[in-house]
Amino acid sequence: MNLLFLDGLTYKIFIDPLLASSHKKALKMINGGGKVIDIACGTGSLVFRLSENAFRVTGIDLSEPMILGARRTKERKLIQNVDFFVKDVTKLCEYSDNEFDYATISMVVHQFPEQIAEDVLKEVFRIAKEVIIIDYMFPILSSFQRLLVYFIERLAGGEHYQNFLHYMENSGIDHYLNQLQINKIEQPANSRGALTVLRCR
Repeated sequence: MNLLFLDGLTYKIFIDPLLASSHKKALKMINGGGKVIDIACGTGSLVFRLSENAFRVTGIDLSEPMILGARRTKERKLIQNVDFFVKDVTKLCEYSDNEFDYATISMVVHQFPEQIAEDVLKEVFRIAKEVIIIDYMFPILSSFQRLLVYFIERLAGGEHYQNFLHYMENSGIDHYLNQLQINKIEQPANSRGALTVLRCR
């Protein structure tokens, strides 16, 4: 089975609620005003929340159905300060250095082979002054959460699952930050959930 079925309505019903708590933590890390880019924005749920305080928010995602859905939501809610684009997160060269005050990147790093994940992070840190990363924590403290995460990732199968295993075998997001010599400046205390939220510079 492939997780490409997690587009549009299915993503909104099943995935967005799982990210809600982490999105709330991310919002508290961002001061009002400024320009923000949400990388791998999915249905745009975080983008719309960010738009309440930010001057301008850009959401990008490779999934055209989810971007189209986000644009429909934007039109329905009459939100003026957000833009959505279908874009590959590995190709951010059109953005200039420090173009954004903040970048948020959710559930991306564990999906890629290590070198590509590092290249993506380098570009994200190039285009934004500060970066907020949401991804799987290591270790996942709750046995139930751990089993659920491995089950979901196993469903994705193939290279995605192998990349996830590599991510977990190498101590999660900290491994990538150490490799790139990126500093964590804020990390809220975690409950027994499966996700961590980091503000980095």
